[in-house]
Amino acid sequence: MTSRNCLDTEFPLVCQDALAHKPKAAFKKPSLNGSLLLYSLRVYYRKRLLKTVLLEEGCATKAKRLSPAAKVKLFEPIAEVPAQPLKPFSEADKALINAALTGNLEAAKHAIVNDANLNVEGSGRWTPMHFAAWGGYNEVVKLLITKEADLNAEDVNGKTPIDWAKGKTADLLRKYGGKTSEELSIHVAAERGNITVVKQHLAAGENVNAKDRAGKTPLDRSITNYQSETADLLRKHGGKTGEELEAEGK
Repeated sequence: MTSRNCLDTEFPLVCQDALAHKPKAAFKKPSLNGSLLLYSLRVYYRKRLLKTVLLEEGCATKAKRLSPAAKVKLFEPIAEVPAQPLKPFSEADKALINAALTGNLEAAKHAIVNDANLNVEGSGRWTPMHFAAWGGYNEVVKLLITKEADLNAEDVNGKTPIDWAKGKTADLLRKYGGKTSEELSIHVAAERGNITVVKQHLAAGENVNAKDRAGKTPLDRSITNYQSETADLLRKHGGKTGEELEAEGK
């Protein structure tokens, strides 16, 4: 029976007739025989959210499967999940970011008095400290340090303010505890081939086979980025890849 072929599949089926017309007009004058059962589904088709109508009778010959990303059980309820809006910046937050970006010390002080978030994340997850460090605005950097802003916040690329700083600004950040992303993570140091910092991690007792969120070890990261000298060093200290550890049951 064609209705079983059409409706019992684990993939949602979209009739070509439905795709060729607007939803409201698709079946005003159906040419197919038999009774119609209308099912309203929200499915992703060609990356667009479409409302489609399925026919009980006769659609098996005219239907086509959707992409794997659109797999939905036909009779399973489809929950509406509201979008989670990003927390909007306050005017003080915006003012602090702009002050850090331009090196405006007085504007930064005013924004902080107005309860600006010292670690608010702007474009690229840059905090005011990132902006001030990148611009070399030492007075703003000092202000943020005295207010206990995060010296080692990571941006979207995993970089800290000191990674973007130079000269006196970098010295200032380091004086108060600022560290580079390589100094904070043996994985990053291995990935970038910074042997000196990798040695520092190992000397400090860092786990040579620690896994990151993707399940990769420092050795994995060094191999992926063609850091052969770093990989050799990690091997000498017992470094292994994630696959090797998994094979050993670790």
